[in-house]
Amino acid sequence: MKIFRNVYFIISFLLLIFLGNNYYKYQFDKKIVFVDKSKEELILYFNDICLGAEYGNSKKITRKWKTPLNLYIVKDKNYKEQINFIRESVEKINELVSDNFKISISNDSINANGHLFLCSDEKLKTYPEPFKKIFNNVDINNFGFFNYNFRNNIIYNTSIFINTSKPIEFQKTAIIEEITQSLGFGNDSGLYSNSVFYQAKYDTKKTVLDFSEFDKELIKLLYNKKMKSGLNRLETEQVLREIIE
Repeated sequence: MKIFRNVYFIISFLLLIFLGNNYYKYQFDKKIVFVDKSKEELILYFNDICLGAEYGNSKKITRKWKTPLNLYIVKDKNYKEQINFIRESVEKINELVSDNFKISISNDSINANGHLFLCSDEKLKTYPEPFKKIFNNVDINNFGFFNYNFRNNIIYNTSIFINTSKPIEFQKTAIIEEITQSLGFGNDSGLYSNSVFYQAKYDTKKTVLDFSEFDKELIKLLYNKKMKSGLNRLETEQVLREIIE
């Protein structure tokens, strides 16, 4: 009996070691799988958001600014809360970007290379060219709208509209989204409801007033020095893996 108990003890001890090692290996492998999965999701999300734009038939390639964006705010009345939120959003973006890019709020409309219109949709249609043509087909139900011009896939000018006839929290939601999209993040997505790029937020009455962790990573990645304008999906995947690794 004593020999049997000793054998039983030894077998039990070895079994615990085996299970413990495999449990640790499972936990470790699970962590690696999770990290790899997040990396792959981030790459897929980058390409969904950053290649091409939701309007028009532009090529599915990267576009970004190479010079600072001087943003002038056009308004038909005093919008203190909205302007404060614009400044906050700009500060958040500036903390994430590199590659010699940043956004500044400008007091010079003529020399600005970006104009953000705070007004109702009715007022928007009264502005002169070239803005009249840009905003001519904006749906009156839109919460916000952006348009950018580019040359050789480098963005050099943008026009943004925020519909002030909408509730203030949805104006803020549009502000952070449209400013960000005007930087080269041209598409919406239905994947992540906490993202500023979430496609169904207005339909589901959801406000998004800050960047998700994935949003922050996308901004860092597009405005990394290694990420160039004019890259297609295969090219961006290679560059993204180099940056992420």
